[in-house]
Amino acid sequence: MQPQSSRPKRKRAITNVWKGGALNRSAAKSDTTAPIGSRYRIVEKVGSGGMSEIYRVAHIHMDKEFALKVIDAKPGMLTRVRQIFLREAKTASQLDHPNIVQIIDFGVDEEFGSFIVMEYLKGETLHARLGRAGYLKVHQALEIALQVAEALHHMHGIGIIHCDVKAENVFLCRTPTDRRQRLHIKMIDFGLSRPRTQNVKLADVEVGGTPQYMPPELINGESPQPSMDIYALGNLLYEMLTGTVPFTGPMDEVIDHQLHSVPDPPSMRMTEPLESRVEAIIMEMLQKKPADRQPSMGQVIFQLRTVMAMYDFPGARRRNNTTGERPALSKKKAPVHQPMVDQCPFPMFQVNTKGRITYANDSFCHFVNEDLPKLRGRSVDETRLSVVYPSVENDVLSCVRKKQFEPLQLTFSFELKDGRKNTMLCWLKAQLDKNGRVERVNGYIHPVD
Repeated sequence: MQPQSSRPKRKRAITNVWKGGALNRSAAKSDTTAPIGSRYRIVEKVGSGGMSEIYRVAHIHMDKEFALKVIDAKPGMLTRVRQIFLREAKTASQLDHPNIVQIIDFGVDEEFGSFIVMEYLKGETLHARLGRAGYLKVHQALEIALQVAEALHHMHGIGIIHCDVKAENVFLCRTPTDRRQRLHIKMIDFGLSRPRTQNVKLADVEVGGTPQYMPPELINGESPQPSMDIYALGNLLYEMLTGTVPFTGPMDEVIDHQLHSVPDPPSMRMTEPLESRVEAIIMEMLQKKPADRQPSMGQVIFQLRTVMAMYDFPGARRRNNTTGERPALSKKKAPVHQPMVDQCPFPMFQVNTKGRITYANDSFCHFVNEDLPKLRGRSVDETRLSVVYPSVENDVLSCVRKKQFEPLQLTFSFELKDGRKNTMLCWLKAQLDKNGRVERVNGYIHPVD
């Protein structure tokens, strides 16, 4: 009982060092003689949420500052909040990604209770930015969505579903580079994250989150799956472009809309034009049935990169292979051209003189829905590419026979789910060795209007 009785006194002492929103440093100095967890001394309060307060702290043995989160809950909710707190600490400690906040420490202080220590970030939440700006430019919204998708893809890769993707949990960091500031985000809250499970209904007490972002299956208590985060990210991207989530109003009405209503296309709520391919990505993410959404967060990343590159938006280029979906390569030294192929956001492949695939980048693997180990050695005509481009093998072999110095350029078309026609350009060129013999054929696929 002693820790509970001493906790309120300590909290009052922290509050008293604030005068009109400014830190009274003399009071703070006298109040922090007993560091939290014996090692973190409070510098200032930087924020608060529904269940926690966040402070900027300095480690007493290192010349470095961190952010420290402590529980701030009513006595009746304390046990539940502690469970969430512990889950957040355990979940976040498993994650190592440039778009996820780094957890430094976790512990229990006799006077403060449970606390989490994380890297100290400078900037603001996406929620704060939208509250100030209303909405974002398309290229900014896509860049943020891409980085969030990469963070979520990393989580899914180790079997964790976020279950609470929203603007408040996306932090926009100030990272000055040279003469400009590069947009960089960090996911900052994992209190509702769950391990991925199959055919396990969540208890009512386990279903949590923000109704404006919740997918129908989460509302119904279905087991955590990546499709839930895809739906929530669709809502977030919608909000960044329009200034509002698809459904607003009282909680019961929002939940009913999430279960039964089709949202207006974002272009109907925007004053600026929106590229049809961007809108198609969002509407696919917001499908009510998980099977009708993108099959994985990796596919979302591929779609976002592709459309960003099509319209020459910044951020489309791969950053340090954060998607985690690149198939394992041979232990042999990679050829010089391979990194260039890997970094291309559009499908690229290489075939030998018999039309057999020798290499393909991630984008091509996504395009044909196959892993690289299964593609190697197969005829290009045996992949899903031949379904939409029936003459692909003949065109490849034509390049071999003719030893073309000029690339062969052909177009093919196919229908999307919504009935629209998608046209692609396939660029094929023979690669000659030093003796003038055809060594391989390089292929490159690019969307065209």
